[in-house]
Amino acid sequence: MQILLYTWGADGNMLLNIGPMGDGALNPEEVKRLEQIADWWAVNGEKSIAGSRGGPYFPSNWGVSTRKGNKVFLHVFNWQKNGTLTLPNFPNKTIKSVSLLNGKKIELSQNTENYTLTIPKQSLERIVTTVAIELNASAMDMTPMYSIKTLTQQATLTASQNQEATKNVIDGNPTTVWHASTKKNKDIWIQANFEKPVTIESFVAGRGEEWVTKNNPELQIPDGNGGWKTIYKWKPKFEPLKYLKTPVTTDKIRLKVKNTKDYYLAEFELYAPLK
Repeated sequence: MQILLYTWGADGNMLLNIGPMGDGALNPEEVKRLEQIADWWAVNGEKSIAGSRGGPYFPSNWGVSTRKGNKVFLHVFNWQKNGTLTLPNFPNKTIKSVSLLNGKKIELSQNTENYTLTIPKQSLERIVTTVAIELNASAMDMTPMYSIKTLTQQATLTASQNQEATKNVIDGNPTTVWHASTKKNKDIWIQANFEKPVTIESFVAGRGEEWVTKNNPELQIPDGNGGWKTIYKWKPKFEPLKYLKTPVTTDKIRLKVKNTKDYYLAEFELYAPLK
């Protein structure tokens, strides 16, 4: 569900495909997963996905949004610890009502800058909970915006190559990229530097490492002895949001890529824990 919803929330499409086993039967695990998607769709899909577009918020660590007509749908995977979610108000729009597509209870409070949703535990869905927000006017004319400022947007970025293009990894635009190229097969890296230590729980490394399977991306922080230590490494695959095993507090962090002469990165988003 996460892959599907992060794709829809980014205004994309995804082709789902399964293949039969050697005896012609379908893999039971794949059948189970399709049945789970069908169960979710029966309650949420027709209202919040069919005929919708992505936005008005960029995908974030809490989840994604879609919109259709005068409604915005929030697909929330991660709530703040007290069962709330605070997001910026919609420009030049008024919230008329909020509801859960599962029919359970949710509360709304609002000030001049933000609105806060509060959900009791008994209203939560097991994987993702969908909130419907009805506005006083069309939701389709809003320009997508960040709902939570990423830590990367607060950092000074440096890189092994193409310093000028580092701004492209924090612009929310998947069509602009930071491209690093080296003829000598040196390590490629992009680094976020903070004025004071920040705590990082999750991150998005958008597009670059997903396209070339031989790349070996790693997330590194200073080791305290003038070098770097790896805190997270992964094999290239589509994964919307990556979580560190344990949040780290640091004033520097870098994405390093080995075994490649070219690397493209559309977005590099670092997130603090939801509080």
